[in-house]
Amino acid sequence: MTPRRRLGKKLVKTFLPIVLVLALALVVVSGWIIHGVTRPPRRAYLVTPQAFREISGPVLKVSDETWANLDGTPSRGWLLKGAPGAPAVILLHRYSADRSWLFNLGVKLNEATDFTILWPDLRGHGLSPPIESTSFGTKEAEDVMAAMTFLRTLKTGKGGNRLIGTMIGL
Repeated sequence: MTPRRRLGKKLVKTFLPIVLVLALALVVVSGWIIHGVTRPPRRAYLVTPQAFREISGPVLKVSDETWANLDGTPSRGWLLKGAPGAPAVILLHRYSADRSWLFNLGVKLNEATDFTILWPDLRGHGLSPPIESTSFGTKEAEDVMAAMTFLRTLKTGKGGNRLIGTMIGL
């Protein structure tokens, strides 16, 4: 065996463990970062319908609703009913926020237009979410479709007519 070939083998034997340890460290750190990013921080809601009701009086009738997503997982949201036959609006929060960030906007929108308002918590968001991690939009679009289907199934108390019209805004 030539001296160059022996030197090459010694270098490979010397640096291979270091390269393997660095590769393993890179995989572990990447997994830790991905795990942390897909689980947004959990905080108490800024405002809840119950706390808002204490301030504004019993006029506000927001209910806590649940429905099934298209993949069978549970979803939840607050619902403020508007006038029968009026459009509905689904208010979607940003990443790392929750539905309470848009509560005041939804109440004002309902007061001004009498639209039905739905505030869903997206995957991995809110206090003790039913789905622990976010999918960064790959499943959330289907979840919005399920929320729209849920809104279309709502009936008024009188006569069983549909609560919302044909229009739903996001």
